[in-house]
Amino acid sequence: MGKDALAAAAAALEPSFRLEGDGRGSVEMGDRRVTLGLEPDGWLVAAAPVVASPDSLLERQARILGPAKVALAPGPTVLAEMPATPSLEDDLRRALDAVRTGLAGFDGTAAPGWPAGDPDEAAAALAAYAASCPWDQDQSTTRWSFRIATPDGLQRVAAEALPGVARLTSRLAPLGNASQEARRALGHFLVALNGTLRLARGAHTETAAVLEVILPAAGLGPPLVEKAVGGLIVGFAAARRECTALLDAPDLARAYGSFHLERRTAWERSISR
Repeated sequence: MGKDALAAAAAALEPSFRLEGDGRGSVEMGDRRVTLGLEPDGWLVAAAPVVASPDSLLERQARILGPAKVALAPGPTVLAEMPATPSLEDDLRRALDAVRTGLAGFDGTAAPGWPAGDPDEAAAALAAYAASCPWDQDQSTTRWSFRIATPDGLQRVAAEALPGVARLTSRLAPLGNASQEARRALGHFLVALNGTLRLARGAHTETAAVLEVILPAAGLGPPLVEKAVGGLIVGFAAARRECTALLDAPDLARAYGSFHLERRTAWERSISR
């Protein structure tokens, strides 16, 4: 798929589209410009800069109940990715909708709670994926648990049908009694990780660091669920040991935090000039 295809699809969807060279461009979304790119690996990427302290990004990401995430690129960004298909306009619409939903959640202007929808729609897509995937699994009503053997150990992926969305999660490391310093280092690591993964995003619950993917039920099918599981597998391989090390080794967490604080300060100074 040529880069010109993105420009044609974007111009057809968004009158504000502006070509910025090398097959990339941007569109207006409120007071922000959202950059668009069709990556060589076949993924459509949409990103919008946001203003926030890096320490608050994961907390704000938790309000994004859709397929968007926060990342550092190098500054705070709301990011969405979709696999590109021959129906590129539809893919682009989904990516822009994901960023729009992500910004509303990030800014706190979205309605609280899961979007309206029938959990059965997401359950049908998850059931179709479960019937064809190679993983050992258990099912309980609209929840599935997949057991995946990886070089880094057994990975469990939980898939759940919720109103309007399917949510897939995989645990990276327990938080236990981790210090605030370790949690801050972990938060920075997960936000940085987000920029390297497709669909999946790092997050944390009250008890653990996790990877998750949240996908709208509308139009969801086994191919996209498969890509979501693939993103979780890649993220598990890339991050499980690092998360455990940051939480278990105070000196490492302290050094990691100091290093990235210095880099952040230098970056903030560079953009303020």
